[in-house]
Amino acid sequence: MEAACQPTASSGLRIDHKTNDGLLLADILDVIDVGPGDVRWELTAVSVVWWEGQESPWDDSWNETHPLVLTDPDFRQQAVEIIQVVNGRFSAHDSGREIVVVEAIDSTFWLVWSDDAKILDKVRERFADAYAASPPSPFHQHG
Repeated sequence: MEAACQPTASSGLRIDHKTNDGLLLADILDVIDVGPGDVRWELTAVSVVWWEGQESPWDDSWNETHPLVLTDPDFRQQAVEIIQVVNGRFSAHDSGREIVVVEAIDSTFWLVWSDDAKILDKVRERFADAYAASPPSPFHQHG
């Protein structure tokens, strides 16, 4: 997957920061079940404003030809330590199939793209003010 590729999902949800003060990536991941299997997350163009007590290990996400790839458990464990993500794309894949894409846009809102209705339903349940965002937005590495 190249950095500029769009999500394959035909629909998604937008979650605004202004109505979800203090919303973190880990909060969103808590409601996303990618299922069993060999799920890998591709991290693309991640701008982390503050990583609790250390340098961000996600700096390698800026490689346009080879995104940073983490296992599902490693990604979730690292995400717990994040204070803020300004921009970035996080794409979960299993056997080459895209499961879900989570995008941070300018520290203003999050987008969650998936064709799995169960994933989107869980996001709606947790974030009642989430609303439809379709088709997938153009993604640019700098927001």
